[in-house]
Amino acid sequence: MGIGVEEIFKACSTAKMTCLTFSKTVLSFAFFISRRKDALKLRPIYFSLGSSEIKRSSMPKLHQVLEYLRKYPHVRMRIVGHTDETGTVAGNRALSYERAIAVRRYFIEMGINPNRLEAIGLGSSQPAIKTNDWSLHRFNRRVEFVIRD
Repeated sequence: MGIGVEEIFKACSTAKMTCLTFSKTVLSFAFFISRRKDALKLRPIYFSLGSSEIKRSSMPKLHQVLEYLRKYPHVRMRIVGHTDETGTVAGNRALSYERAIAVRRYFIEMGINPNRLEAIGLGSSQPAIKTNDWSLHRFNRRVEFVIRD
């Protein structure tokens, strides 16, 4: 996907959750729409270049996910780390995993059962935005959440 007006919709569903992912040019949003009364809207957590430290600005998003996990103790979650294209393939895979582990560790410290949380790192293999504009690469340095009942 390049910069332009291109839109990609993907739909997937599980027994209790419907997931719709929408991507358009500069922005990437992930929406998780529950068939229950409560809908959870998750947005990626972003990171600085070469860092797995959770940004203070990401804390409200993490608390939203944390509250959801507390409210629905049967829900399991996959935490997926990503990087931009800077660096080596091996280095990016390791960094993306470290980002996912940092978020998983935070949830565990906040009392979530570790058996409910899976962390994986995909490196730069699934960019939110494919572009030559380096100022937009920050959107690829992220952690996303996948709910698995």
